[in-house]
Amino acid sequence: MKKIWLIWNNRTRLSMNKIVYAGDPSNQNKTKFWSFALAAALIAVVVVLLVNSFSHVLLEWIHNHLSGLTEQDKVKWISTLNLVILLSWIATGIYDQLYRFLLAEDMKLLVLAPISLKQLFIGKILERTYIKSIFFIAVLAVFSYQLSVWLEFGLVKGFVLFAALVSQFVFAAFIRFMFISTMVIRKVLKKPLLPFALLFLCTNAMGAILILYVIQPFVSGMRGFFFYPYYLSIYESTFVQSIADFVSYSYFPHSMMAGSFPFSYVYALITFPVLVLILYWLSGKQLDRLDDRQILGKMHELQSLRKGFPQEQKPIPGMNLLETIPYLHPYVKSILKKDLLAFSRDEKYRWKAAFLMMSFGLAVIISAYYFFESKVDALSAQAAPVFLSISVLMMLMNSVINKFSIDSEGMGFRNLVVLPVNSKQIAMAKIIGLHCVLLPFSLIYIAAAFLLIKPNFFALSIGLLSAMPVIVLIGLIATATFPNFSDDSLLNLPSTRAKVMISLLSGCYLFTDGLLFYFTGSFFVSMGIFIVMNVILTVFLFKKFCQKIEGITFTNFESLSELFD
Repeated sequence: MKKIWLIWNNRTRLSMNKIVYAGDPSNQNKTKFWSFALAAALIAVVVVLLVNSFSHVLLEWIHNHLSGLTEQDKVKWISTLNLVILLSWIATGIYDQLYRFLLAEDMKLLVLAPISLKQLFIGKILERTYIKSIFFIAVLAVFSYQLSVWLEFGLVKGFVLFAALVSQFVFAAFIRFMFISTMVIRKVLKKPLLPFALLFLCTNAMGAILILYVIQPFVSGMRGFFFYPYYLSIYESTFVQSIADFVSYSYFPHSMMAGSFPFSYVYALITFPVLVLILYWLSGKQLDRLDDRQILGKMHELQSLRKGFPQEQKPIPGMNLLETIPYLHPYVKSILKKDLLAFSRDEKYRWKAAFLMMSFGLAVIISAYYFFESKVDALSAQAAPVFLSISVLMMLMNSVINKFSIDSEGMGFRNLVVLPVNSKQIAMAKIIGLHCVLLPFSLIYIAAAFLLIKPNFFALSIGLLSAMPVIVLIGLIATATFPNFSDDSLLNLPSTRAKVMISLLSGCYLFTDGLLFYFTGSFFVSMGIFIVMNVILTVFLFKKFCQKIEGITFTNFESLSELFD
């Protein structure tokens, strides 16, 4: 346990030093530390008060919307919601955590230290999670208090409720731990992770279907909105209702949380710890069958490729075509070639898994539209493919922006800005690079949509291609506004504030597009305005991006979630 604590303590100190002292180990300013501690304590108090107030409002809002349901439907709804939360705890960000483990800065030292494989897994997998878990359990305690007050529970009943919720969280965390440890072993032994990728795809698909069921009480008052016919046709399908019936089966542990007190909560409080003990015994058996030294030795070999490209640099097909592109400045070609080579050769940041997820998203969106296309009006049927294609592009952009943003080059970006290269040339290289990655998937989407759902091919193609520069520039401007040049791992990019800015700008863009198609009344008029708007936004955002590059000061906006990622 001491070795595990040393790993946790080291990570916490490194993160705190990065946040409080900006990564300067010589800075021993106690005033700065205590100021940060006081600010953190005040923020924690404010967060607790906000969670307390928000929980009360949320419970009242949910109660008002569920009042029209029967008792059986309420139990079914709560069971489904509980399973959605459980699946999100297990699967969200699991690939990020896997690669953070494999690419940890101190991994090369740890695999040579006198430490067992089990201690290494517990220490490194949970080194960030334990702080996040403490924070989450504190929030869960406040929520449990409000829920107990709402249900008029006494002290004992409220404590049992809180303990049942915590036991479910621990169960999810342990399943997540088993997944990551097994994936690490398969990765270092060079075994494929495809079974896990398919499993998580199915998990995400299940979660998406269940969310469609959970939100029904809240969207029933939005019958006048253009998306409601789409939603209703899916919600009322036999497929969705059958899945909701199955997952809310009364003897599943997560479903018992929706039952009557005290039997249901005591049942969950006993079942989840028993399942954790069984999983712990199974994971111990799995690790006992492995040779610790062999696995640690393989991990040491993997660390030798951690910096830079893999040793075997295979030629990338099509790179010579860049030299033949007319009207493109040689400097732009050089920067573009550098970015595309880095993107193609660098296999350590799970591009294959990301693109697999995006391909699955394309399939889900096309299948969903194919299902309800015949049940909506003509205008909605024409506008939906364009609107959905923009959403797909935004997901793709979010998955690769950290490879083409200006801070992805680290402090090496200084070398680029001192060269005789102007901001427009740098901006063009970054924009074209992202287009080279996004364009193939866009063409696949257009082709699949044309074959399956037969939309207006011209409108879909022109609309999607006109929106692509706007989406790309949203990501580039956000990362240039809040860059983080100090990170040597692309998994920490974009910075937290850049992610927030991307979400806000993308949300505003999608909302504006939705209003445009909803209020115009004519699909072709809407498309004309949409294309003109995209051209204007592209020119405006390009100028802003160039200004950001010219005014770069190499200020690092450290990730505010450094302790929790």
